[in-house]
Amino acid sequence: AAQIASASLQRRVLRARAVVCYLAVHHLGLRLRTVARALGVSPQSVLRGVERGTREIAGLEQFEDLLR
Repeated sequence: AAQIASASLQRRVLRARAVVCYLAVHHLGLRLRTVARALGVSPQSVLRGVERGTREIAGLEQFEDLLR
């Protein structure tokens, strides 16, 4: 969990951070700014993360089913 809020650019950390951004914004209804503060990044970075997270989750139909 600490790595997600770190400045790490490791692929697995970036993917996890993107999914966290997606879930926080789309499923929890949090604002970009709120998520950005929690992760220690800019709101623009969160927006990019949401876009990446959307693509990550789109490839995982089972994941979406779990969220419903």
